[in-house]
Formats: sequence, structure tokens, C-alpha cells
Amino acid sequence: MRVFLGNSPWKKPGFYGVRAGSRWPHFEEEHHEYMPFPFFLAYAAAVLEEVDHEVLLADGIAEGISEKEFIKRITSFSPDLIVLEVSTISIKVDLGLAKKLRNIAGKDVKIAFCGLHAYMYQPHFLEQHAFLDFILVGEYEYTLKDLTAHLEKEQSLENVPGLIFREAGGNVIANKRRPLIANLDELPWPARQYLPIKNYHDEPGNIPRPSVQIQASRGCPFGCIFCAWPQIIYGNRQYRTRDPMDVVDEFEWLVKNWGFKSVYFDDDTFNIGKARVQKICEGLKARRIETPWAAMCRADTMTPEMLEIMVASGLHAVKYGVETAHQGILKTSGKRLNIEKVKKTILRTHELGVKTHLTFMFGLPGETRETARQTIELALDLNPESVQFSIATPFPGSIFFDSLEKQGLITHHDFSKYDGFRSAVVRTESLSSEDLEKIVAAANASWRRNISKRRPPKPLYRGDGFASVIIPNFNGKVFLKPCLDSLAQQTKKDRKIILVDNASTDGSVEFVNRHYPGVKIISLTSNRGFAAAVNQGIGQGKGSFVAVLNNDTVVTPNWLEVLCGFLEENPRIGFCASKITKYDNTDIIDSVGHGIMRSGYTFNVGDAVKDSGQYDNLREIFGAPAAAAVYRRSMLDDIGLFDEDFYMYLEDVDLSFRAQLRGHKCMYVPQATVRHRGAGTTGSQYHKDNVYFIARNTIYVLLKDMPKQILKPHFFRIFGFIIYLQLYHTFRSFHPWSCLKGLCRGLKDSRQMLVKRKRILGGKRISDDHIAEMLLSCEAEYKRFKGEKAKK
Repeated sequence: MRVFLGNSPWKKPGFYGVRAGSRWPHFEEEHHEYMPFPFFLAYAAAVLEEVDHEVLLADGIAEGISEKEFIKRITSFSPDLIVLEVSTISIKVDLGLAKKLRNIAGKDVKIAFCGLHAYMYQPHFLEQHAFLDFILVGEYEYTLKDLTAHLEKEQSLENVPGLIFREAGGNVIANKRRPLIANLDELPWPARQYLPIKNYHDEPGNIPRPSVQIQASRGCPFGCIFCAWPQIIYGNRQYRTRDPMDVVDEFEWLVKNWGFKSVYFDDDTFNIGKARVQKICEGLKARRIETPWAAMCRADTMTPEMLEIMVASGLHAVKYGVETAHQGILKTSGKRLNIEKVKKTILRTHELGVKTHLTFMFGLPGETRETARQTIELALDLNPESVQFSIATPFPGSIFFDSLEKQGLITHHDFSKYDGFRSAVVRTESLSSEDLEKIVAAANASWRRNISKRRPPKPLYRGDGFASVIIPNFNGKVFLKPCLDSLAQQTKKDRKIILVDNASTDGSVEFVNRHYPGVKIISLTSNRGFAAAVNQGIGQGKGSFVAVLNNDTVVTPNWLEVLCGFLEENPRIGFCASKITKYDNTDIIDSVGHGIMRSGYTFNVGDAVKDSGQYDNLREIFGAPAAAAVYRRSMLDDIGLFDEDFYMYLEDVDLSFRAQLRGHKCMYVPQATVRHRGAGTTGSQYHKDNVYFIARNTIYVLLKDMPKQILKPHFFRIFGFIIYLQLYHTFRSFHPWSCLKGLCRGLKDSRQMLVKRKRILGGKRISDDHIAEMLLSCEAEYKRFKGEKAKK
């Protein structure tokens, strides 16, 4: 039998939906990246494969495809059975798609729903929707397996537990609920091979990417009235675990065979049963698996001893559900946490260097303005790496929903509003739905202010003081002698010079080998561009600091010592810009840092201005030109390296923007001076290749880094700049086609850049207001130095 399993596309303007794999289906802002792994679908596909069914599994949300493409994927496969995982909040969309599929596929193809929607577990749901054939109730892997077997053998479906179906005569039959899978080790590992596995993101504490999600258990023995999976999917509080060694086997296989750099345990509650958790941790240590991992845990079941065992095996981050600061609300909501113990556990977690992600919700029974205020204060006091504030949302089929329904406290029955982030569908005795929406907005605003003050989240370590100096080179032999001679005279001795050669044909490598044997050479087999060359050097370098230097520069003897020394003395500064002058006239400024405007126009501060001492003072600046900059390696670990898609030009602006968004400051240090020829490789700033890459990469920066709150109100300003750019290169550089091709290519690559945008803006640590102020400051700086040029 041919079986299609799917998580269909689901989005609205500005948002994408999260459904399969989520314990709380909802909408995420389009620039976010959170994407849970669809465990039930992936396990079900693996179960069907074991019994030799032909299977296709597609996740339309994770792939970011359209409904049209999703339908095409189904029809091209020609399935006998279509299985769609649905949810309460998306049910209108889900039903609409199923109806279309019925019209396209005809009556012979069977359609089944499964997932988190309790209303479809009642016979009348199937009665009302004649285009559906089956409902798989709750945990559905074995129900689906039995259904396909009975369909193939044309046996009666009355013997398939967990199934609701329609008889030939049209009567709807609801079979008894299937018992939960008692032995999880019977299940094969999930069928990940069908899925865009690198698109699933749940990385608390910024655990390294690519990251993968696995489960070591199912269920939760606790009685939270708002938690959907135990009540609706599982139907009880049974807690089931996998063999610890099988968990370690899967962990190791994913790391070694798939190349994942971190693992997240997406259990309902991972840390139940000290002995089991200890076996998993000891298994990881015994196999010398040093991959960082994270887990969803419960704070009051975490003992200091268990926490230390987990840390010793690579625990990097933990998610804890706190929900509220009020002990009474915790009791009435079934959470039954001890707040004081929670505080101690989180404090100890932080002391061990483990990052935390804490979740809180507003609107549980008994919520008042005062209890909400206490919860916000608690979240700020606990100072986690990240938080989630939500509005309590009752899922039909839960105790929470039934209780509020009886009390008349549910304000909306339009399930599309059951989002929980922005829309409140409940009220409390003292707070309206509107009050709850304002409270969660205020909580998020308070958190943004908190992280903007604390950025970076912890002081950047001072490190070992060693610096790697990276010089990318392409046919730059003529420039290398003065550059390398100046580096040889550096007063800072704990350094290593690395020349990364982009397949030069002018004898550059031979020249350096012959005359500068102390320089490490990395020879690339093709010209991979500036960004890729620098990244290669960073990867093979060592030390706390990374200096990047163009091959057509000459630095003063104390250049490296000044910049590295400044970073050592100021551990909260992420990177530094030099005072760069023109090569043949040191009285003229080339750049004292980068700036960027709301239009997307980027510029070198001070470019072509006479040096009259106006740039002799230390100052904070937007970014550092990579012609001569020093970066803290720990900052690069946080934000990532240069984007190799840029190839050359503006890759340093992009890196500076990403650093600023993560809260890393850049300082201009005037005592570090450099002479720079400019366009040494291409020969002219107006070379057609330069024009192309600058035009294209301008679009890249706008798409990747500029927040929507800047883009939207300044659309016409941006559009005007693009027109200006095209006119400038038409009448000034005389390369109109290079500019136009670059702009068009940038737009053509928009999807690729928007994928990156989600991670960048989803992980920013500063507010949009701060970004706006930063850009306005850049514009004011531009006016100042342009005024100086005009006077000249």
C-alpha cells in the first residue's frame, strides 16, 4: 500500500504556523526559526516501512512550500491513503485542504486525520465531513499500522483500536481507544530521511547547529490542567521510557552519521527517574561523545546530583516550565511546583554554567494584575538566557477547557484565535481578554529592555591573548612585501600570520614561501572569494583574537598590540575598527569605521576627508571594515563567521550588523593606524565586478539583517536608494548592467536570505528601537563628514 503522511503548509501574512510536533500549535513570526520535529509522523512512517509499505512523508511547514506544491507532491506519489496531522487552531485550514484533495484524488483514495484536535475524536466530526474517511485517535503509529493491514486484506475495521471510520452504508463507528505503546523500544527510530532535517530548530541556550531533536520518553505523570498532549494525545498520565542504551545509540548515530553538532531531548519531561537519566549520561561519557545537548526538564524533579551528572556528560541548556510566580495558582492549575525550590534549582543550574529557557503564562485560574506583576518580576530576577511569555490557552478536551466553559470564562470559540502568544480567548475573574493581551505584551517589552541592558548575556572571556592574523590573497603578490614586512615588525609577539590564497596565478604562494617562511599558507584550489578565504583562516587559526587584514595594507608596528590590548582591557567589546588612511597620502582618511542608513546605504565614515584630528578620539561605531579589523573569537562563535554567499564586498557590513543585533559593541581605536590602497585585487572601485557584488550584497544585507520595523516605514526611502544606485552606476561608473544584474540577483536570492533572516532576527538581543537609534546615529555621522568634504 502507498501511504502519504504529511504536515501541510499553514501560514498567514507575517507568520508561519507550527503544528506537527508541537505540544501547543500556534503561529510564529516569519523572521523566527523555531520548528519542532514531527515525531509522531516520523515514527509512523518508520513503522509502516517495517511492514513494507511504500511511504512518502512531507513536512510542508518545515520545507516552506506552498499548498499547491504540497498537493502536487501528494498527487505525484499517487497514494492509496493520505494521512494528515492536524490541530485545533489550524482545523479550518486542514479541512479546506482535505476537501480539495478529495476533489482531486477521487473517492478511491482514503483520507485520514490525526493529531491534536479532541473534537474530531467524536463520531459526529466524521459525520459532518463526508470527504474524510478515518480519524486516528491519540497516539497513532500502531493504529495506522493496523489500519493499513486491514485495508490491504479487506478485513473489517471494527478490530482496529483507536480508529473512527465510516462503514460502507455511511454509519460512523468509533472503536475503543487504543492503549498506549507500553514498550517504546518496539518502535523503530524515526524516518528522518524524508524530512528537511536541517530545518528543524529548537536550540535552547543557542546549542550549536546543525541540531537534532530526539525523545527518550513519552508522557508526563503530573496533572497540569492546561497541558494538551497528556490529556488529549495520550489520554492519561502514564510515563513511558526508552532503554537508556538505545537512546545513547541513537544519539551517537545522529552525531556520527548525520553530522549533528548538538542534540535536544524534546521529551514531555526528560528528568524523571535519576537512575535512568544517569545511565544515559554515563553512556554518553563512556563512548566519549562530547556533543553538547539540552533537554526539557521539570525544575522540582531536578536534584543537584542529577544536574551535575548531566553537566558532566555535556548538558549545555535546560528548558524549565515555571508558568507563574504565585504558589496558589500553581496548585489550582495542577502544576504543583514549589517556587522556592524552582529558584534554587535554576540558580544551581546557572552556577554550573548551564543556560536556561524558562516558560511563563498569564491567565491561569486566579490570575490578577498583581500575580502577573509578580511573574514578570520573577522572570527578570531569574535572568535566564531566554524566556517564553504566553497566554493560557485551553484546548478542547482538556480539564482547563471544560472548567472555563462551565464558568463562562471562555471568550472566543473561533479556534483560529487559539494562538496563545497574542490572542487571549479566556478571561479570569478579575482580568479581561484584552487585559491579558496587554499583560503579555508588557512582559515581552520588559524582557526586551532587560536583555538590551545586559548584552552580551555574560562578559566575554579575556582568553589567552594570542592572535591569528588572516590575510586573504588573490593575485596580490605586488602588495605582499610591504604588508608582510609591516606585520613582521609588530610589537605583539604572541601571534600567527596566516595567508589564505584564492588560487593565485601570479606566484604569490611561491613568493611568500621563499621570503616569509614563518607565515602559514592555506592554498585554496579555486577563487572562493574574500569571505570564504577569511573563514578558512579563522578555522585553522587559534587564540582569543582574530585579525583580518587586506593584502594591500601596511600597519604601524603597534597596530595589533593596540587593538588586542584594548579588547583584553574591555571584555564587553566584541570587535574593533582601525584608523585607516589612504596609502599614498596619510593626511586623507580612508575609513574610521562602517555606517549604515535606514535606506540600506552603507559607507566608510570619514572617507576622503582630511585628517585634522577630528577622528583622534576613541568612539563606539556601527562596524569595522575587514580591511583592518580585530574580532574577539568568542564573538564569532556567538554570531557566526563571514557569510560566504557574499563572496566579496559588504560581508564585513553584514557581520557587523549581525554582531550589533546580538549585542556586541564595536569600538574605533584611533591609535591603531593602517595605510590602505583600496581595490588592490580588482584595480578600481568602479570595476564591473565590484559594482555587481556591491549591488547584489546591498540587497542581501537588507533582506538578512534589517528588521521589519525599519523596512516597512522606510520602504520608499529604500526604493529611492536602489534607484539612485542604478542611476549612479549608469552615469558615474558606466556599468549599468552590472548594477542591474546585481540588484536582480539579490532579489532572486531572496528566499535564501530570508531563511538566514529568521535565525538572525530571531536571535537578536537588542530592541528595534535601539536599532533605529543606531541607524539614525549613522545618518547623523554621514552628514557630519560629508559636510567636511563639502567645505574642502
